[in-house]
Amino acid sequence: MQQVLYTYHINKLEKSKRVRFVYLLKGRRDSTGLVEEFKGKFLVPGCFMIPIEHNKEMKQIFKTWGVKPDTKTIEIIG
Repeated sequence: MQQVLYTYHINKLEKSKRVRFVYLLKGRRDSTGLVEEFKGKFLVPGCFMIPIEHNKEMKQIFKTWGVKPDTKTIEIIG
């Protein structure tokens, strides 16, 4: 199964935007974040993977927020 590994840094965003961006990706209390919605998984803060079929959508989200992620396509076996 092909996944895309995303790593990102948001320290250049102002604090309120950083919080909103993290809530968008991870969710908040009773809401689901985009990573979970896309059947992805956070590995550590600032690093997650999602199935490759959601890559276009995720790239657009990062572009909209002005965050430049590093991405790698990986193959998960097993």
